[in-house]
Amino acid sequence: MPLSNTTVKYMAIATSTSEAIWLRHLLYNLHQETNKNQATLILCDNLSTVALVDTTKFYSLQ
Repeated sequence: MPLSNTTVKYMAIATSTSEAIWLRHLLYNLHQETNKNQATLILCDNLSTVALVDTTKFYSLQ
């Protein structure tokens, strides 16, 4: 069954985020990380996916 473009992009962002976290830990352990409090920017060109992963939105559990 084919996946929607939003689903594929969401999975790509999740994988990229996981790899970015792993790389940042590796760089930190190798004493190469310059600023561990600086955010890592992950870009996506799909507005539906961006809306799905936007954690600045909060929804009530009604």
